[in-house]
Amino acid sequence: MPSERIDSRRFPRVSRPIAWFAALPTSDLVFCGLLMFGTHLALMLINQVALFRQLYPSVPVALRPGVSWGMYGAAVVNVLMEVLVFLAGWVWLAGSSVLLAGRDVARPLFGWLGLAYAPVIVYSLVMSVVLLMSDGSAFAGLAAASTPRELVDATRVAMARGPVSIMGDVRWAAYAVTASLAVEAMHRVSAVPRIRAVGAVGTFILLLITVGHLVGDVGGS
Repeated sequence: MPSERIDSRRFPRVSRPIAWFAALPTSDLVFCGLLMFGTHLALMLINQVALFRQLYPSVPVALRPGVSWGMYGAAVVNVLMEVLVFLAGWVWLAGSSVLLAGRDVARPLFGWLGLAYAPVIVYSLVMSVVLLMSDGSAFAGLAAASTPRELVDATRVAMARGPVSIMGDVRWAAYAVTASLAVEAMHRVSAVPRIRAVGAVGTFILLLITVGHLVGDVGGS
């Protein structure tokens, strides 16, 4: 099987950062990717905790004990799910590279996939600014909830209004850009034709959506 050494000529010198990363040894590339993904996780956790701290004062006192544990537990679960999705995507694309091009490029692909989270990190930084400037008034309606179910519904309504809802759309756009960068990373690193890289990434996303719906249906039943 061909070596995982990457030919930097497959990365056109469209920018100095890309050229710099392309010239890195594999171990350094993996470290940079891991650092980038770790930054994404840290910002994700910080933003979720900040969001919860904004809505918590509006939660009725009778519902606060369970809500407190539930909110912070949800933040940790979301971070763990993000790690699981990243690792599953990496294994999927590394395996696809072997099947489609006969190249074992798992380690450099890990690094480039971590770097592909740059758009999501930018989103998280903007979200941090939005939360910092917000006064939490959008969650005032939570005070009228008398049951956990009503509280969940009121939270959804509050999240669908104001700048937080707009940032939700920006979040999906950032992940879409990350997916396109994953396609390009697989194409460049594995020498897989771009159309096949699109198929590999698209198939993984479809599987992810399907599993998400199945889990949601089970949880809601």
